[in-house]
Amino acid sequence: MLKYWLWLTELRGLKNQTRLALLRRFGTPEAVFYADAGELLLTEGITRADTALLENHDLKSADRILADCQRLGIRILTIQDAEYPSRLKNIYDPPCLLYIKGRLPAFDETVAVAVVGTRD
Repeated sequence: MLKYWLWLTELRGLKNQTRLALLRRFGTPEAVFYADAGELLLTEGITRADTALLENHDLKSADRILADCQRLGIRILTIQDAEYPSRLKNIYDPPCLLYIKGRLPAFDETVAVAVVGTRD
């Protein structure tokens, strides 16, 4: 369910690499949501501070985001969806979710160049 994806990605203070490690270990955000602290601590790189963040099981923010996306015609794509771009999935720190309005470009089929850095 998308609300568990939103819950996991909206937890302030949790690093994306920690989210990805949890997904590798548990398979789904819903499984992470229902895991106890002892199970969570078995995940590589997770700290007690991370488990404290994961104890927040408030889904109100996730429900609000889902409603806003539906109202605005925004689709949410998870890293586990078949349509998620392979190129993006294979970078060091891929986003767990993509918010899409309109058509998703064919990222995997076109040449792309990116320049990252400051302007100065």
